[in-house]
Amino acid sequence: MFQTKKCPECHSYLFAEANKCDVCETRLSKTMSGGLASRSINWMSYFHCVLSWACLGMFIWWNFFQK
Repeated sequence: MFQTKKCPECHSYLFAEANKCDVCETRLSKTMSGGLASRSINWMSYFHCVLSWACLGMFIWWNFFQK
């Protein structure tokens, strides 16, 4: 199909099998239509966000709602 793909961040051309951009180091997944690569999901960032909100909620509960 495609022999190269284009990074969605820096628009540099990469091999179709590349999992990471050589220029901007963005993690890549499959190639979409037109040869543009799609970004892979960074699950660790979502986990840290949820954990931070949970810690903030516990902090607010502990300081303001505990008797």
